[in-house]
Order: sequence, then structure tokens, then C-alpha cells
Amino acid sequence: MRKNDLITLLESVKGNPEIMVWNGFVEDFQPLAKTLNTAKLQKLTLQGYKERVNWQMQMDGKQPFSDDKISELYKQHKIGEWGYSAYYPPGDDDEHYKVKTVYILEPKLAGKTYSDRLGSIEY
Repeated sequence: MRKNDLITLLESVKGNPEIMVWNGFVEDFQPLAKTLNTAKLQKLTLQGYKERVNWQMQMDGKQPFSDDKISELYKQHKIGEWGYSAYYPPGDDDEHYKVKTVYILEPKLAGKTYSDRLGSIEY
């Protein structure tokens, strides 16, 4: 959701009620923290995907795919979707990835525990 869409949505609420988020893992509501966090999302570009696939084809001793076939595979396997990777943080100079910054609203810790047959979650 874009910032302006969130503002419009919140402005449609009458008065000044508390805004909470639903935590589906524990099936409970939680208040929001008063801070914003940021995260960098990345997605592999079509050109980056093409280079990786053709490099692998070359390593396997096969002919590289055509640009049309690469584009088809890229779309079919949804390679170009935004995602977060803690293991490969994006660099601003990496030509194989596009990077964007997103802002995250986080719930406050409620000081509660949810238990089920698999164990407990403190939230």
C-alpha cells in the first residue's frame, strides 16, 4: 500500500480511535509501535536472470536460450517479484538486481503468550 492510500484510509475513520493490527499467527490484535522500520527489497532483473541462466547452460555444455525463451521463463516462474533476502543483502551497484526501500509498521509486544500443540509463541 502506498503512503497516500494509507493516509486516505485512516482519514476515512471518524474520531481518533486506536489503530491495531491483526496477528494471524496467534489470532489476536496488537497495538502498533510508534516507529517505522525500513527494509530493502530486491528483485532479479531480466538481464540478470538471462546472464545466470545462460552461464548455467554454458557450464552444462548446452546452447544458451533465446531472449524470448528467457523472458517466458522469467514471467512463468515469477522471477521478477519483489522479495526480502537476509542472506544476500542488496547492493546499490549490483546491476543484476533492482532495489527499493519499503517502510514497515510493526506491532508492539503485547506481553502475551499463545500456546498450541506445537509450542508457545510470546508476542
